[in-house]
Amino acid sequence: MAVRYYVDEENDLLIGEASGLAVVDDFITSASKVFAETDGAAFYKNHLFVIEPDTLASLLDMDALGRLREQFEFWGEKYPGRDVRTVLLCEGTVEPLVFKRWQELSKDARNYRSNIRIMSDRAEAMAWLKEARPAQTHLNRGQ
Repeated sequence: MAVRYYVDEENDLLIGEASGLAVVDDFITSASKVFAETDGAAFYKNHLFVIEPDTLASLLDMDALGRLREQFEFWGEKYPGRDVRTVLLCEGTVEPLVFKRWQELSKDARNYRSNIRIMSDRAEAMAWLKEARPAQTHLNRGQ
């Protein structure tokens, strides 16, 4: 699988990493797995998403991004009250166009909130994500 999601316990973040040939089903499958494993708690964590420079993210056309948005709305219904920060990290030669498209699509999404920034510096991204922790919910209050 070209996409891997996991919880970074040390930094209290949801991390997504894409490399190689990444398609929307990879994103959905990997995120669904970590959300299920954490009983939804990972959905409420601030989120760092990194696409490696070798990734063919251009395959995420508007239809695929629409499917991804629908999936996030589904997760928002299943795990209500999400209000997090998300950094879409463009390192190296990654083209941020797909990130800009996702940022626009997410603005009017229902059932979840995410303040999305596109950044190119990992240290700056980590600092911004750590400066504000998501509000506790009934699902992650013990985290």
